[in-house]
Amino acid sequence: MISSTTAYNPALFPPAGSVTPIFYIQFVLNKTGVIFGAKLPAAGGLASKSLKVGKPYTMQGASNVGSLWNSLGYCSTTAFSSKYGATIRGVGFVLENVHMGAASSGVISILPGKLAQSKC
Repeated sequence: MISSTTAYNPALFPPAGSVTPIFYIQFVLNKTGVIFGAKLPAAGGLASKSLKVGKPYTMQGASNVGSLWNSLGYCSTTAFSSKYGATIRGVGFVLENVHMGAASSGVISILPGKLAQSKC
């Protein structure tokens, strides 16, 4: 798992959309693959000085097998104040009920703005 504020190797990231992501979480699965659960805990979150309290953000998930990218979905949330600064929850929501095969990889991109109707 790698987190980054830039797509340091664009070939390993989904094609860019109309909005540039501000944060990426890239992951690679082991040999057996995985099925993500249907329920996510409400606690935790991603905090950053770059996020702004009260502003909307969108999570976009994508998986990669070979050179083919599949959308895992989108959801939006609003940043709130926490003891760590502006925080967003629901980053993993785009992985809910997702099955990914052996040795596949994925990226969760955080985008500024409300670009999805689904709530995280």
